[in-house]
Amino acid sequence: MIEYFFNKIDPITLSPEIVDWLTAVAAAENRNIGHIRYIFCDDAEILKINGKFLDHHYETDIITFDESRGSVISGEIFISIETVRDNAAYYNIDELAELYRVMV
Repeated sequence: MIEYFFNKIDPITLSPEIVDWLTAVAAAENRNIGHIRYIFCDDAEILKINGKFLDHHYETDIITFDESRGSVISGEIFISIETVRDNAAYYNIDELAELYRVMV
């Protein structure tokens, strides 16, 4: 099961096919999707999480909390939409393509 949450940001539209794509990528690596929770947030929120759990004091695009067991991928994945957008602009790529790259 893949769930999406939006913390302190407006919801974003994700392709309905993203779950099939993520499942296919996992299968290509001989893994299965368990329970993955994507939490999309802003830079301020990811900075707070980074400091609290990793003692890092900077923004990042993604922080993962792995709850996988064996070949079953599970966990919480925090993604800063602001940093994803900044990175897409920096690398001159589509924002959605950068978001999907980070998600996988």
